[in-house]
Parts: sequence; structure tokens; C-alpha cells
Amino acid sequence: MAIGTNPSGSKSGKSFGHEKLRFRNGRVRPASFICYKEEKGLTYECQGRRVYQIEYESKKISDAGILQLLDVTSCPEKKMHFIFYEKFDRFLFGNWFKNHPNGMRDQHGDIKPWVQDSIRDVMVTIKNMLNRQLLHSGLGDLKNYVIAKGKIKIINIMSSWEDLVDPQELKNGEDVQTLVGKRRLKSLIRKEITSVKKLWQTLLKSDNAWPERDYFLSIFDQNLHPWDVHIEKIITHPFLKTSQGRVKYFSEIHRQHMTDSIPRPDVFYKAIRNLFGKYRGTINSVNMSRQLKALFTSDTYGKPITYGNTILELLRFLRNAYEHRGADFPVCDLDREIRKHWPGFLEKLHEKL
Repeated sequence: MAIGTNPSGSKSGKSFGHEKLRFRNGRVRPASFICYKEEKGLTYECQGRRVYQIEYESKKISDAGILQLLDVTSCPEKKMHFIFYEKFDRFLFGNWFKNHPNGMRDQHGDIKPWVQDSIRDVMVTIKNMLNRQLLHSGLGDLKNYVIAKGKIKIINIMSSWEDLVDPQELKNGEDVQTLVGKRRLKSLIRKEITSVKKLWQTLLKSDNAWPERDYFLSIFDQNLHPWDVHIEKIITHPFLKTSQGRVKYFSEIHRQHMTDSIPRPDVFYKAIRNLFGKYRGTINSVNMSRQLKALFTSDTYGKPITYGNTILELLRFLRNAYEHRGADFPVCDLDREIRKHWPGFLEKLHEKL
């Protein structure tokens, strides 16, 4: 791979821009570059070490949530270093958020699908990054994210667990996790998870109430163990599901209950007994639409059906509503009605699974 000309940043002084990379086989690929110059406290040599460390660590992972790093180069006479990435549109920071305070929500006030996909991709990438013993330490900073092809991507992975220990000890065959220490690693990973919450808080800022967002952000504050279970709980949160996925989730939870396969039964059933009081008895008191009322009073064959006032009976009803609804009751309408009558119910079930 080679750059056809000196990066335009070396002439204009721009901190980033777009260029074309020419491969030895003649193929040309559009790319974007980020320029690293001398600045206060960072000499040309320090910036060079930083750039090549980013290259070294970033090439260890190629998930959907990370911007692909293509090449690095230096311009000694101008004292600049350049990292070339797959082409991106813009950095995530800037005035865009000020001008679009509700830009992450659709006309119904729900999160836009591309934002859901981006959050999920980023969280999966963070999970895989930690599995590969990489650390970022800047996941709460908007400057470490860009928009590329309509998706949010991570940049600037700079360190790993190995950087925390004496290289000589690693040469002696010692396990890196043992050398760092489980308590310290737990603290570092916890910091990575809470840092990225700051990003989503900024990204999902809204002028209006948004309870579904608030339930999602609250899951970051839980101290679930092990850490990969915590991140998986974030990735699979109802906030990141479609209407179909959310309502189907009631059916999946009910199936787990009926087959004795709830992942944490002691936690789940204790919560059902003690923490869901606001939903108990509501099944007979809410003002249902005609379509939902029909599903409440009879099954798919028109046979009368009754439900008790328990939390598990509410779960059974919502499972049946999804499974037996007719063509005149679109799943998106069912989803909105459930969230209207039983706000936070699905999120709390998910939290305790």
C-alpha cells in the first residue's frame, strides 16, 4: 500500500481530511486521515510513539463498531504523523448535537434504527476488545468516535493489559491477568463500561422525557459479574430491539419461565415477589384498545379466557397478545400500547433475568 502524494494535511495544516490510497496492484481506495502534530506536552517523537501504538493495538480487532485502520505514515520535515482509516464522514463531536437536540428519535419519539445498530455494534466491539485484553481509556470522549457509512465507529485504541506489567515478567511466562491482578482488572473494565455510558448520555440527549432511554442508561450502573455478562445485558436490552423484538421478548421470557430455564431464577423470582408491586393488579384496570381488549377476553378460537392479578399472569397475557394478535393489530401498535400501560415492565424483567 502506498500514498500517491503527500497527505494534503501536510500542506494545509488540517487535523483530518480525505485522501486516496494506491495499492501495489493498482487499486485505489478512498480513505480519511487524521494528522498528529506537535502540541503542548507532546513532541514529534511522542506523537510518533502514540500513532504507532494506535496502529499496533487497532489492528488486533476488526469488528463492525471500530473504524478500520489502513496505514500510518510520517512527514519528518513537517513534524507530522498520519493515520489512514477507511473513509469516514465526520467526527462525532461538534455542533451537530446542539442543532439536533432530538436527532436520535423518530417521529414517534422512539430511537432511530441506525442509532440502535450503532450502539449495539459499539458495545459488541467493546466486549470483544476486552476479550482480546485491549483497553481504550477514552470511551467517554466524543473525539474517539466518527460517523462512517451512517454508523458510529470507535477510533484510537491505544493500550492493552500487557502495558500494565513489566515486560520481563511476561517473558518469564507469567499470566498477564495474574500479574495485573483481578481486582485491578475488574476496576479498569468497570471504568471502561461506565465511561461509554457518558457517550450514550450525550448522544441520546433529548428535550423531552424519554423513559426507555433512562431505563437503558441505568443498566450501566449495575455491578453485574462477570463483566461480559454485564455488557451482554446492555447489548440485548429492550431499548436496542425493534418493536417486534420487544414484544417477542415477553414470549421468550414466558417460555423460559414455563421450562424452568430462567438464567438467574433466585434473583428473578425474588424480584417478581418484591419489586414489581406497581404492575400487580393492573391487568384488569388499564384502558385497553379494542384490539388488545379482544385478546384479553378470548383466545384465538374465540374461547373465553381469564387472567389473574399476578405479575406472572401479566407476563402470560402479554405473551398471548404477541402470539395471537390478528392482522388488524400491527406489532408496532401493540408495542406502543404495552409501553403506555406498563412502562418499564419489560426493562425490569430484562434486568432481573
